[in-house]
Amino acid sequence: MLIDWTGEFDRWYDRLIERANAGDARALEQLATVDAELSVLQDLQTAPQANTPTLRRVSQSRRHEVWRVAHPFVDGSAIRLIVWFPPDRPGDVVVVLFGADKAQMGDVFYNSVGPRADVAIDSYMFRTRTEGDTDE
Repeated sequence: MLIDWTGEFDRWYDRLIERANAGDARALEQLATVDAELSVLQDLQTAPQANTPTLRRVSQSRRHEVWRVAHPFVDGSAIRLIVWFPPDRPGDVVVVLFGADKAQMGDVFYNSVGPRADVAIDSYMFRTRTEGDTDE
C-alpha cells in the first residue's frame, strides 16, 4: 500500500529523525518503532475491516473512519500513528495524519484525536484536490 502523510506528520517525523541523528537514545527507540509501524502499513493489501492488536479503529473520530497503529507494550513508550484510508482509493493509499507518544500525553491524546483527524483529513483532501486541478 502506498503511504502518504500530512505536513503535521512530516514535521513530527523530521524532528524525531533529527533527535535520533543527534544521538538521543529515546528518539532512536521511537524512530525504530515508527518505522516498524510504517512498514505494517506498507505491507497491507487493503484497509482493515476489523480491529487487530496493531490496527484499531479510533472510536473518538467523528466524520471520518480513523485508525491507530500501535506496537506491543514498551514501558514508558506508546507511539501511535493515526491513519486514514481514503474510501475513494481502497487498497491504494493510507494517509498518516499525525503521530505522538501517547505515554507522554495519556488520555488527552485520544480525547483530541477526533477533531484533529477531521481537520487533517479535510486539509489533505483540499490539498490533493487542488494539486490535481492544475492546468499547466
